Amino acid sequence: MDDTALLEALREVDPATTEGIARGLGADPDAVDERLSELESIDRVERDGDEWRIAGDSRLDSSVEHMADRLGSEGERR
Repeated sequence: MDDTALLEALREVDPATTEGIARGLGADPDAVDERLSELESIDRVERDGDEWRIAGDSRLDSSVEHMADRLGSEGERR
């Protein structure tokens, strides 16, 4: 199963349930659930009840915070 297509379907399907994603891909729901579970184990996606979503990347969060701090300190110097 192509992860790019799977993740794109996850973004587009509402609600992003296993069945909805599988229907959007024309794939077997069991295969979709298995792959999403594998992606969850490596922190690429998260399950919220019956729905899936792309996992947040804490590295990106800290990068954004760092950039905001830098912009704030540069603005104070002006």
